[in-house]
Amino acid sequence: MEKLITAKDVDISLNEQGEIFWSDKAAAKLVAGTEVLKPQFEVLAEVSDVPVDEVRTRLVNWLQAEMAKHLAPLLLLHEKVEAGTLDPAVLGLGFRLLQALGSLDRRGIATELKTITQDQRGSLRECGVRFGEFSLFMPALLRPAPSRLLAILLAFGPQGNKKPYIAPAGLTSFKAVADIAPPALSVAGLRKCAERSVRLDILERIGAEIRTARGQTTDGGFKPTLEMVALLGCSKPELAQILTSLGFVHVDTVKDEAGEIDELASSWALRSIAKTKNTKRKPVTKKKSPGKKPPKNKKQVPIKKIDPDSPFAVLQALNIDKR
Repeated sequence: MEKLITAKDVDISLNEQGEIFWSDKAAAKLVAGTEVLKPQFEVLAEVSDVPVDEVRTRLVNWLQAEMAKHLAPLLLLHEKVEAGTLDPAVLGLGFRLLQALGSLDRRGIATELKTITQDQRGSLRECGVRFGEFSLFMPALLRPAPSRLLAILLAFGPQGNKKPYIAPAGLTSFKAVADIAPPALSVAGLRKCAERSVRLDILERIGAEIRTARGQTTDGGFKPTLEMVALLGCSKPELAQILTSLGFVHVDTVKDEAGEIDELASSWALRSIAKTKNTKRKPVTKKKSPGKKPPKNKKQVPIKKIDPDSPFAVLQALNIDKR
């Protein structure tokens, strides 16, 4: 193991069992620490012929270099949050993004985002954060190497289950695995939409397609496209399920010859827009009842009392109608 001390970084690796390998031998194993981004490990007995402190120092340097290479945006955010150098308006949001290891569902922070200006958001953009249609995330972390490293660190970190979830390579979406915890799914750069797991960057491309389609209408609605189906690699019914999970609803359905809904011919809109349309009703006017018009109310003139001794008292007694 003496050569481990001077080994090149490319000759050391971390496997999905949390073991740090060199020359086909396990030199150390990850153990739960206090933070995912501050991983801990124990040196194995197989390297007892080399001073443990030297082995530890070498592996610490290697692990830090790997994290700096693959997780730079997240480490920068971690540094700014700890130092309090983020714009105060986004400090809380930055902390939540850090706790989630790089991605958040935009719906869960919609109210908070309304109070943050574009200039204030720049403090997070400097850390590689993208403000997407559906998520806040770090695109650099979605690549296979960063995603894999972060998945391993999460699985062997505090409260980890020691079973890293590595998403299938090359797929933009796929049938969701039922027992994957939300943090593991997020670290893999995925979101569960109905029965499928979808890559966060692909969801943003779907969002761009929807914006383009909505721009061609005047009511905020849109019709799904074949491009959306191709991007997701799913069926038309599965596309409908994904759109529903993102907050869209049918506003007009068209059926094909078999009587099934043709999703590409049907119209969709955001649930909030559709709800607003449904609540806009014409004012109700009361129908006039048939028959004679009701008489207008005439102003009643009070009848003056006449002195019984007056000669006009006799006329009043006769009750003569005025015509």
